[in-house]
Formats: sequence, structure tokens, C-alpha cells
Amino acid sequence: MGSLYGAPPPGLRSGRGASENERLRTLESCLSSMCREVDDFCSAVALLKEVQSLRKPDQRSANIVRRWAFIAARDATIRVSEFEDALRGALGALGQLAKDEIVDVDPSPIQLLQRYFPDRKRARNSAAHRVRKTKNPKQVNAHTFTGTFETSSFVFENSSGILGEGLFEDVYTTTWEGRMVTCPVTWASAHRLEDIKVAFFKMIPQSILMPRVD
Repeated sequence: MGSLYGAPPPGLRSGRGASENERLRTLESCLSSMCREVDDFCSAVALLKEVQSLRKPDQRSANIVRRWAFIAARDATIRVSEFEDALRGALGALGQLAKDEIVDVDPSPIQLLQRYFPDRKRARNSAAHRVRKTKNPKQVNAHTFTGTFETSSFVFENSSGILGEGLFEDVYTTTWEGRMVTCPVTWASAHRLEDIKVAFFKMIPQSILMPRVD
């Protein structure tokens, strides 16, 4: 499977024996998954932009469009976490295939992921489990944020409470486990996710790539 928005997965050579073939298939599957999650993140960004451009002639229309925007933002947030799962699977498979030949990339894909999406797991959990935060007093206490959080369009100052979800300047914002967490749903963050994917591609040694045909 190729890629709609970015670099396609590199082709891998055939394995030498059943065990290596299985590891190569695992790596190939993870590479395809990484590409798919980047594509889906980009599609969610495109959907958000399209929704934001729609006319809203009355309050009912505005409410519907707002829900559509959150559907796109939640899905983009979940895509980042799914991308990490595929990336870690690919790293594991690559380590089994060519541990001593892996090309050193600095910063590493995991370092880039942490730099660009530091809240990815908590943001994903909040997006996927919105009701859990308020289903009983124990959960409310566990997820209540206390303190100050501020953007240019939103201020939560010296307060205590739960933010179900917000979308401020195309940044999905919510609370989880007592923290205010975010995930940017922008073309800039889509490019960063692509950069992380390409950084991993650069780690793959020539020894397990499909031979080039000139």
C-alpha cells in the first residue's frame, strides 16, 4: 500500500528462511500502517479545514458544524497514538532483522515524536474515552485539572475543573489524569508526523531493502 500525502514505504527484499520472512512481513506491515496513519491524520486536518469553511446560517447549523470539527480533531488525535504503535512495532522488527546495521538518525523518530506530540497518549485516551472522566466521583477527582492554562484564545486561570474538550486555534485541548493536554490538528503537525515517518525510513539499512533497479 502506498501513501496519499507523503513518502511511500520503502520496498523490502525477500527473506532468507521462514523466520526472517516473518520479521520482514511484520516490518512491512508496520511501515504500511505508519503511512496509513499519516494519511488519515492529513485527511482529518483537511476535513477540519473544510468544515471550518462551511456557512452557518443559524444556530442549529453552527452546532452541527462544531460537532463535525470535533469529530475531525478527535480522530487526528487518535491517529498520532496509532502512528506511535506502528512506529514502535517497526522499531522492534527492525531491531530483530538488522540490529547491528541500523542507520543512526539524530534526533531519532521517538525523540521527534516526544518533541512534537508530548501529550499524545493522554490526549488520545481523553479523545477515545470522553465519558469516563465524569462517570463517577472517583473519575472526576482523577481527571480534574487544578492550576492555570492559557492560550491566546482560552484562559483557565487558577481554577479547578474538567475540560471535556476544546478546539482552540486548531489545537485539540482536554484534561486527562489531572493534566491539561493538547494535540495540534494542523498542516504543520501533519508535516511533522511525516518527518518522523521519514526519519524512521532513513534508519533502515540497505541490506534489507529491495535492490535498486537502474
